[in-house]
Amino acid sequence: LRTLQALERLEPGQVLVQINERVPRFLLPQAEARGFRHRIHEPAEGPVRVEFFRAPGAPSTSQEQPMQAEELM
Repeated sequence: LRTLQALERLEPGQVLVQINERVPRFLLPQAEARGFRHRIHEPAEGPVRVEFFRAPGAPSTSQEQPMQAEELM
């Protein structure tokens, strides 16, 4: 839920990076349905890095200020 809320605050050109133990399979379709795309960096060992960004042409839906990285922790 926190990730989806953070995504809604992303402005075009911004990227949200999420570090996980595994790929968040249930989150990806929810993010795509909201107009976001992702890149997955899945090394053989260690945490998975998922980069979320607003799809080209997708409108910004937030009236709030963009979220700072430390707000996500």
